[in-house]
Parts: sequence; C-alpha cells; structure tokens
Amino acid sequence: MSVAWPGHRHPGYSPALVSAVRPPAVGLFLRSLIILANYARIVRRSAATTAMASTVLLAIYAAVGGVKGLLAGLFALALVTAFFGIDQAVVGRVARLSPAVVMAAALAIYLVKMLLLLILIARFGDPTVINAHLFGVAAIVLVLVYSAALMIWSIRLKAPFLEVDGTGRE
Repeated sequence: MSVAWPGHRHPGYSPALVSAVRPPAVGLFLRSLIILANYARIVRRSAATTAMASTVLLAIYAAVGGVKGLLAGLFALALVTAFFGIDQAVVGRVARLSPAVVMAAALAIYLVKMLLLLILIARFGDPTVINAHLFGVAAIVLVLVYSAALMIWSIRLKAPFLEVDGTGRE
C-alpha cells in the first residue's frame, strides 16, 4: 500500500498520459466552471456591498427628498439591480455554453440594456411621482459602487479569469 503526500507521484505517472486520457474539451469545461464559481463569489460580495451602500443612499434620499426622494432611490436601485442581474445571468449562461462567445454576448446585452433604458426614458421622461434628479444621481452612484466593488473583490479574492495550464494552450 502506497501513501500519497503532496507532490508525490505514483510510479508510471505521466502528465502526457493523463492529458491523453482526458480530452482537452473536458479540461477547458472544468476550468471554465472553476472560473465561473470564482466570479460568482465576486458578484455575490459586490452585490452585498452595493446593498449596504444603497441602504445608506435610501436613508439620505428619504431625509433630503421625502417620499419622492425615497421612491427615486428605490426605482434607481430596482433599475440597476435588474440591469446587472440580467447581465450576470446571460453572460454566465453563455460562458457555460461557449466561453469563446462571452465578449460578444456581453456587448449585445449592453446594447439591449441601453435601448431599454432609452425606451424607459422616452416613456417616463417627465415623472411626477419621483424626483428625476435624485433618480439619476442614485443610478450613477449605485453603478459606480457596484463597479468599484467588483474591482475591489476581484483584487482581494485573487480569482483568476484565465488559467493557463503550461502547455501553451489556454
């Protein structure tokens, strides 16, 4: 009976033999799942950070703008949450199916979101229920907080987005 310890290789072990047994597509699929799992952690922590910031923002808006300010903050929070949620869901789904198409999917989703935002602005261009200025500021602040949280959590967790296996292939 042999005992395995870190770095121990069994007799007859060969990296070439292992890669010949396991097709490259399986390795790519497993690596993409690991990267998606790391990214899911980053997104969850960024969403939690944004939720904390939105709580403070809503309290300030309720104090400054009253009910209209609070509603403006809530609508901005709903819009930003929906847009980033759709983005993460679609890009995550596409990354599982075909990692090579992720950038094209992200750009397509961005264009669809901008068109949807344009339609929403045209439809509700002169709101009387909410404070439009506070809505715009809240949307910008929440997007910036979420984007900054993504960068900070990516750096703190040191989760790779691309892993190279040393064979010259990605």
